[in-house]
Amino acid sequence: MRSVIVVASFLALASAAALADELPQPIAQAGDGKLQCYSPNPAKKTCASLDGYSVDTNGMIVNTSTVLIAPNPPLTMQTTSKITIKNSQVCGLLKREDLDQAIFLADGKPVGSKQADQIRQQMAQDAKNELGHEICTAYVPKGKGFVAKESDNGAPAKGEEPVIWVSPDEGYRVAP
Repeated sequence: MRSVIVVASFLALASAAALADELPQPIAQAGDGKLQCYSPNPAKKTCASLDGYSVDTNGMIVNTSTVLIAPNPPLTMQTTSKITIKNSQVCGLLKREDLDQAIFLADGKPVGSKQADQIRQQMAQDAKNELGHEICTAYVPKGKGFVAKESDNGAPAKGEEPVIWVSPDEGYRVAP
């Protein structure tokens, strides 16, 4: 019986790994281990956020995002959420649960639980009008990269943000 469970677990992991290699456009490069660098500064090798994609054991696409939320000292938030691909766009619900499970680092070190709770409350307050909304991002080629254009429940959001694909070994990090 134990060997059946081990074999089943191995097959599930192998299946998820195979799917990770076959992520759909526009995130197919994530199957090669690349990350999306938002608002890149190539001279400093910094990003306003770094996003990675993988496939979990249930076959769902998972986005892990590390975002700069304050510059001094550098304060980052890491969230993990499930996404879908619709009409060649990355879409996901903005959920309070993802915020509740976020990891916060100040100057690269975990913040205390009290400070993390305060940050979560502020972030939830700031995002209260978007919580529960489906946010979709289209990636439009521009120059050597792309620009990300978001929509909120189908309505175009303001602005666009430059994005490039980077390999982890290039040394890019989330920083001001």
